[in-house]
Amino acid sequence: MKLDYSDYPALFRAANEASLAAQRHYLRLTRGTLILLATGAALAAVSGEFASVPFAMSAVAMASAVVLAGSLLLTLYLKISKLEQVWYGGRAVAESAKSMMWRYIVGADPYSVDHVAAAEADKKFLSELGSIVKERKQLAFGFGGEFAEKTSNIGVYAGDTSCGSQRKEGHVCVRAYR
Repeated sequence: MKLDYSDYPALFRAANEASLAAQRHYLRLTRGTLILLATGAALAAVSGEFASVPFAMSAVAMASAVVLAGSLLLTLYLKISKLEQVWYGGRAVAESAKSMMWRYIVGADPYSVDHVAAAEADKKFLSELGSIVKERKQLAFGFGGEFAEKTSNIGVYAGDTSCGSQRKEGHVCVRAYR
């Protein structure tokens, strides 16, 4: 059985996309900080070479100070923006939703089709996806506007019992978790 990315729960997609975006942004800012630090150090190291030129030494030293201050500002922004929290938290939410989805699809515990009625398994699955959202509400700011939109359908299909037989046969009932 092969699933497309669009077949994964909306919660997984929102968390995954937020995590990847935060990771890219964090790594870009970290790279920029390191480049500014290296540039500032290099400028500071060569500023002594311009001792014979009256204003050149102070200009290079001033440029070094400005570049190092820029590096400090980027570092402060990294700490304030909490991109790491969105990156790691989003990854945790995405992986939880994905593993929950696989257990649901194959009918493993706690969604076992042998022990639980299909409608009950559907409700339990949707309820647990909803609980992930509630537990990680503090991450919603990192998911952007799409988070609320993509997770608003959780529970919409809780009363739909048509997915149980398809799930037991190994087919994917996409409607249950979109």
